[in-house]
Amino acid sequence: PVVNKRVFQAFFDLLLISASFYFSFILIFNNFGSHEKNLLIMTLPIVLVIKIAVFFLSGLYKRFWFHSSVEDLLTLGKSLVFSSAGCVLFLGLVFGLSSFKGILFFLVDFYLSATFVMGYRLSFKLVRRLYNGNFGSKGKKVLIYGAGHKGSVALEEMKKNGASFLSPVGFIDDDTDKIGTIFHSFPVLGPFEDIERLVAQNNIAEILVSTDKIEKEKIGKLLEFCKQKGIMMRQFEFRFYEFPQLDSE
Repeated sequence: PVVNKRVFQAFFDLLLISASFYFSFILIFNNFGSHEKNLLIMTLPIVLVIKIAVFFLSGLYKRFWFHSSVEDLLTLGKSLVFSSAGCVLFLGLVFGLSSFKGILFFLVDFYLSATFVMGYRLSFKLVRRLYNGNFGSKGKKVLIYGAGHKGSVALEEMKKNGASFLSPVGFIDDDTDKIGTIFHSFPVLGPFEDIERLVAQNNIAEILVSTDKIEKEKIGKLLEFCKQKGIMMRQFEFRFYEFPQLDSE
């Protein structure tokens, strides 16, 4: 939470942008002499102002990167492109592209700054994933029925809520194309017909149904099977509903 604050994000961006700009000079100029050092000193503050201003105006510092999405990364990518384009235009007009040995310098700087800045923000998700990576390793073993969108959400909810009493083993799914694949780091072990074998092999204590596309006949068989084996069976669902109105006195 501390590192995710705006002031820390901006501080690290300043460091990363400065590093990428400096390394671009090292890579492009064979002889990093006094002329190149003076050019670096004169242009670095301009680059920092342009890029941080674009980042701020694009709303990067309002985003919570522990829960970043594809849309957040696309916004970050656009910000990097626009900020680099702004630097090319301004520095090219004031100092001339020839001072930087052409456009290649700015392409290198864009690549390095994109790598550093995006890598820094993606590390938020990596840390979060590592933090929740071993959740429920000692909890009761759960088999999730349905390797689809709702199954993905159910697994994510277990991780976010720190459900240490649950330990997902894998998925079952009736789509034969999914069997044997890895879905969010967990295997799709088999179809409904293999439920008895999978439960016995993995010492399953609970079956979580994450899809509403299962036939009633299969649900009935699954309920009967769980009763016989003493296994808990639950349904995962998410829905929108109207909040009940409070009676006015």
